[in-house]
Amino acid sequence: PTINGIRGMHPKIRDRFDLTLECIRLWYIGRESPLFEHLDRYGGFFRLFGNFQGYVSFFLLEDLVSADGSILFWLPFDGFDQTNPLPATITEYREYMKNITAFAMARNVRIAETDKTLNNAEFVATAEKFMWTFAKTMPQCPHEYIVRGKTADEDTYLAMFRTIEARGEWGTWNNTPRQYLHPGDGYYYWKMTNDIRESIVINRAKETETSGLG
Repeated sequence: PTINGIRGMHPKIRDRFDLTLECIRLWYIGRESPLFEHLDRYGGFFRLFGNFQGYVSFFLLEDLVSADGSILFWLPFDGFDQTNPLPATITEYREYMKNITAFAMARNVRIAETDKTLNNAEFVATAEKFMWTFAKTMPQCPHEYIVRGKTADEDTYLAMFRTIEARGEWGTWNNTPRQYLHPGDGYYYWKMTNDIRESIVINRAKETETSGLG
């Protein structure tokens, strides 16, 4: 069966997306779950995102994942072998509905924010507004940066982050997957994390300087 089919039919998942996401998280770190073999058949797809954080970021699932990367389950979870995926009482059902509704509403907000991306000309014009700081501590990798809330205002920073997230090309640096945006101004731009909540810096380097790219 497909992933959607098996997650609906499996007695330990019962079509719950939070439990499905836990299986996906476990797949990325090579640990077994009720869906491991089914996810593994589509391993090429999941590897496109680099890691679990990349997958979460691409599909705007941050509100279902805590800062340490664990899943924020909609009902108490104590492992697939100990937890009944279906609400057992009216109280549990109400808790489940409250949590799943809150997640859906939060994700809708993220989707709306993602629409606020910049085209290349807008991105270049935005980048030119800022005073970029040269990274003196990394002379072996010449680049500049702006800091969220200091050299870059919040709304503009978020727009630049979302643009890199939406259109950046995947590459690697020191075996770390990263997205690089090439807007055509002679620079390439990247962010340090896929989690917008943690991001405080956006970097850029000249296209002729490739030490930041894998």
